[in-house]
Amino acid sequence: MYKYQIRWLMPLLILMACAPATATPRAGGSDNVAITIIYAPTTVPTESPESRSAVLSSPSLELPSTTKIPDTSLTWRECAITGDFQAQQINTCFGSIDLPPTPTPAPDLPPGEMRLKIGNDSYRSTAFKSEYFAEKQCFNLHKNTVLLTTLCGKTAGFNPSYSLQAIGNKSAWEFIDGSKGYVIYEGKDMAQTLNLDSAFRPFELDDKLIFIGKKADRYVVVYNQQVIGPEFDLIHIAHCCESAAWSVRHGIDKYWFWAKRNGQNYVIEISS
Repeated sequence: MYKYQIRWLMPLLILMACAPATATPRAGGSDNVAITIIYAPTTVPTESPESRSAVLSSPSLELPSTTKIPDTSLTWRECAITGDFQAQQINTCFGSIDLPPTPTPAPDLPPGEMRLKIGNDSYRSTAFKSEYFAEKQCFNLHKNTVLLTTLCGKTAGFNPSYSLQAIGNKSAWEFIDGSKGYVIYEGKDMAQTLNLDSAFRPFELDDKLIFIGKKADRYVVVYNQQVIGPEFDLIHIAHCCESAAWSVRHGIDKYWFWAKRNGQNYVIEISS
């Protein structure tokens, strides 16, 4: 009798062991209630001997169909790549990309000092010396005559006051202090607001703010104060030197980045 019971139970046990567990990636800790997480499903590419032997797998094999990100006007595409990150991978995956012209800083401003005009409001970042942070460069960010925030950062081949731009008729200031990044959006620290450790590379998509967030050792994409897409083990961030060629980029209605998830490297495109 026991032999027949075992025969009946074995298929059930096999099915239970093989059933996939539902993974729920999340941004931040368990107390992170400020972020609504939206997931963009991705397609597992079909690998062929030809794609395994290539430095970059053929986009016709590796690109999933465009995925609409729920509750937004955005679409998500990801291209699985092999080997190390390289600048030309973005063109191989998504074709020719249209980058906006690089803004020219005012020649009469000291390094890191910036000016921005939005409607009738004027924004400016100004450098000053601090006796408390003698080894760092410190900056004030003003809106008209109102001080919005003060930050100090280490120099690492580039000025810590990295960019000041208009996004959705509001100011977005990116500031870098070593490995920690800040996105100050109309005076509000977005990492602090959303319970993240750092925020990097702010740009505009469909008149809304998009940036990369980091919490502990995990990376996420934040759009309009919501996390879109899955978590990543790495999103490559660089502000100078050779590796900046495959750091986060933005184009006309597009946002690109190089990332790693579950051991697989990707180039990701988000577009509006």
